[in-house]
Amino acid sequence: MRTIHNMPVIPEEGEHYAQCAHKPMTRSEMKCDFRNAMFMKHPDSQACWEAILRYKVASAVYFHARHWISEKDGTEWFGWKHSLRKLADAGVFIFHVNPVWLGAQRTRAYFDFLVETFGEQFIGMKGDSELDGGYTAGWCWTGSYAEQMGKVEVPSPRRSRAEARQQYDEVLDWFYGRAFNRGMSISSLGYGCHYAAEHGARMLGIEAEECLPSDTLLWCFCRGAAKQYDLLTTVSISSVNHWGLGPHFRDGENVAFGDEIVGPDYGASQGLHKREWYVAYMNSASIIVFADGIFHHAKYAGKISGDYEPFIKGGGANPPGFGYLEANLTPKGKTQLQCQEFAAEHPVRGTPYMPVALLLDHDHGWNPPGDYYRTPTDCVWGNIPYARGDYQIDNFFRWVYPDYELASYYRDERGYITNTPFGDLFEVIVSNASPTCLDKYRVVMLLGEQQVAEDVQQRLADFARNGGIVVVAIDQWPQIGSDLAGAEVGEGVPGCEGDVRAADDVSFSEERFEYREAGVTTGDVLLATRDGAPLVIRNPVGEGAFFLVTVPSWGRTEKRHEILSGIRHVLGNLLRDLRLVEVKGRPIYCLVNVTDRDDELIVTLCNNSPDLPWEGSVRLVGAPIASFEAWLGHSEAAIEDGALRCGVPANDVRIFKLGADRSFLPLMFRDIDWKKLGVGIPDTDFQTCPARRNAHQPGHG
Repeated sequence: MRTIHNMPVIPEEGEHYAQCAHKPMTRSEMKCDFRNAMFMKHPDSQACWEAILRYKVASAVYFHARHWISEKDGTEWFGWKHSLRKLADAGVFIFHVNPVWLGAQRTRAYFDFLVETFGEQFIGMKGDSELDGGYTAGWCWTGSYAEQMGKVEVPSPRRSRAEARQQYDEVLDWFYGRAFNRGMSISSLGYGCHYAAEHGARMLGIEAEECLPSDTLLWCFCRGAAKQYDLLTTVSISSVNHWGLGPHFRDGENVAFGDEIVGPDYGASQGLHKREWYVAYMNSASIIVFADGIFHHAKYAGKISGDYEPFIKGGGANPPGFGYLEANLTPKGKTQLQCQEFAAEHPVRGTPYMPVALLLDHDHGWNPPGDYYRTPTDCVWGNIPYARGDYQIDNFFRWVYPDYELASYYRDERGYITNTPFGDLFEVIVSNASPTCLDKYRVVMLLGEQQVAEDVQQRLADFARNGGIVVVAIDQWPQIGSDLAGAEVGEGVPGCEGDVRAADDVSFSEERFEYREAGVTTGDVLLATRDGAPLVIRNPVGEGAFFLVTVPSWGRTEKRHEILSGIRHVLGNLLRDLRLVEVKGRPIYCLVNVTDRDDELIVTLCNNSPDLPWEGSVRLVGAPIASFEAWLGHSEAAIEDGALRCGVPANDVRIFKLGADRSFLPLMFRDIDWKKLGVGIPDTDFQTCPARRNAHQPGHG
C-alpha cells in the first residue's frame, strides 16, 4: 500500500499556482492558517462593531453588498465607506457577495475602493455564489442574469456534456470577470468547485445547511478540488432550511417574515450548527463563517429587521468584559466563541486522511438527485437526463454516505452530515488530474459516464505501477489491455441473475445484470457467477494493482442500477483495508486527521441522531492506544484493552487525539514546519483582546 500523503495544501507550491495568471490566496497573505469570520449586517451595526473591534469575535468579515448599497435602486448607505475603513484599520479581512446588480462600471468602482482600502485583507468577491445550482435551476437561462449574459434560451437537453460544460464556462467567465479576477467560490452543488478553480477562484468553499445537498457530499467534492488545484477552502454555514429561518429575539418569540414564520423554533438546530463548524475546521477550512444569527435580531412592526439589536451594556464602574458580550450572544453566537477558542487551543489540526480519489469525467456536470434545484427527472447539467453512469455515482454515495440524498428534506436533519460506514475516506477529482495530484492518493476509483482517454490511461497505469490501486468498470475502459486487466476482455455481454460467489466463499443472490465476457490471464478472480464467469478481477501491476469490474457501472439491469451486493462485498473489503481506525457501535460519522507523527491520529466523531446518545469504541488499526487527549468532550472517554471507549451525546460532536504505543503510520512527510505554514492564532484574535482575557474573572464581568 502506498504511503499516506499528509501535507496540507500549500497553494504557492502547487502546479496550478505556477500556471495560472491570477494567483490563489495563500496563508502568507492571510497571515495565518485559519480565521474565524462573522457575517456583518448593517453598515452602522453597533452590535457588529462592538463584537469585532472590542471583543475580537472574528478576524474576518463576510457581508452581502446589498446591506451597504441598495439592490433595488443602488442607493448607498450613509457612511459605508467610513465604516469599511474602520475595519481595514483594525486589520480585519473581508469577503462578500458580488454586487453584480450595480452594473459593470459601478461594480468596478466598488471593487477598486475595496482593493485600495484593504489591500491583501480583501480576500475577494464571491464569484459564483450558488451559481452551480443557479445554472441547474435555469437562473442563467431565464432568470435575472440571463439578459446581462445574453443567454435567454433554455439549452437543448440533447446537447453533449462537453457542450454543456463549455456553456457553463461562459457563465463562469462572466461572473468571475465581474469579480475582476479576485473571486472566490461558495458552491451549493458538487461540480461548482472544480470549474471555479479553473476560472481563477482564489479560494474554494461550500454553502452548508440551507435547503441544499448533503454537506458530507459537498466536502467530498470541495476537498478534492482543493487538493487537485492546490487551493485553500472556506465554508458559509447558513441558518435556513425548508421550514424557515432561525434568528433569535430577546423576547424569545417567533415572528412573521414575509410569507414565513421565523424565530428560534425554526431553521437548523444548534447541534447541526456545532457539528458543521467542527467538521469544517477538521476538514482544514481556512475561513469559517456562520451566515447570520450570532446576536439577537432587531424587530420592527412585528417583523425581523436587517440588523442586530444594540448590545445590552453594563453600567457603573464595571469595564467591558466577557459577561457583557455573553449577554448579547444567541446560542449560535456562544457556539461561535467556543469554536474560536477551540481553534486557538488546537491550531495544529493535521490533514484529513483521504486515501480514495473518486475520478469523474471533466465534463460530468453531475447533480445529486432530490436537491433543492431538482427538475422532475434526475439530470446532469440542469436538464440532461441521468445516464447509467450517473446512477453509479449516486449509488456509490448512497453506499458510503448513507441517506446523503435525503439532506434538507427531513426535520431531523438526516443527510446533512451522514454516517460513514467506512469512515470519510473520499475526495472527488476530475479526469484532467495530473500525476502529482494522483500521487496524493492510495486508490483511484473511476465513477460515472466516461471513456478513459489515452493520456488518462497512461497516468492511471503509472499510478498503479508506483503502488496505487485503480478500480475501473469495463464500460469506462472497454479496450483495456490484458497487461492491466489481467484478462482478455471479449465482446459478448450475457445477462445473468441468481447466485454469485466471492473468493472468500461468500455468496449473494443478485437480480438481473449484464457483464462483459473475459478470459483471465494473470489476474485473480474476486467475484464470479455460478458458472465461473469473472465479475471482479484483481491484477498486480508493478507495485500496485488494477481492479476490473466487468459489470457496467457495477449495477443491476433495472433503472436505478443499484450496485450488486457481491461487488459491494469485494470493494468493501478494499475500503476496510484502507481504514486507520475501527469504530464499533451504532452508525456514526468519523473523520481521521494525520499529522507529521507516525504514532498519533486525530478522530472526529459526529452523532447525527437527534435524540439517541452514542456509545462505542475507537481502535487504531495497527497499534494499541496508549494515550488520548479529549479536544472536545472529556468525561465520556477512557482507554480499555488498547481502544478508546467513548460516548457522543445526541446531535453533538467529539474530537480525540489518539496516541499509539508505537509507530504504525507510513507517512510521506515528517517534521512539517507548521509555523511556516501559518498555523497559529491571527494577531487580531481574542488572545490580544483585554475584554476577552478578562473573561469570568471577579470584577470583570
